[in-house]
Amino acid sequence: MLGSYEPNGVDQQLNFDLKLRDFNFKTVEPFVSSFVSGLGGYASGDFKVRGTNSKPIIEGDLQLQETEARIDYINVNYQLSNVVQFRENEIRFDEVIVQDSLGRTATSSGRITHNYFYDPIWNL
Repeated sequence: MLGSYEPNGVDQQLNFDLKLRDFNFKTVEPFVSSFVSGLGGYASGDFKVRGTNSKPIIEGDLQLQETEARIDYINVNYQLSNVVQFRENEIRFDEVIVQDSLGRTATSSGRITHNYFYDPIWNL
């Protein structure tokens, strides 16, 4: 990680370049534990983190590598692979390969729009 963070005042400025290499996906499980469990696999990507702490802007591409997760509501494990794109107030994925625990494969495309990571709207 290279950049700066200014913790003064109400809206602290974010200015980071973040490089992830073989990032263990299990690390994010505490942040999504209300609907996903069993995270595993790795991800790599380059990101720019800008904006403020109340309105962060994250832009970059994340390559999923042997990534897996259990969707708790339906109690099914999935493996995911391909690139997920982060843009200001949007997360996009085109033709992400999804495989369930029985080996069935599907391809999914869509996007999640949000208001600085609040109020997500899923378009799958």
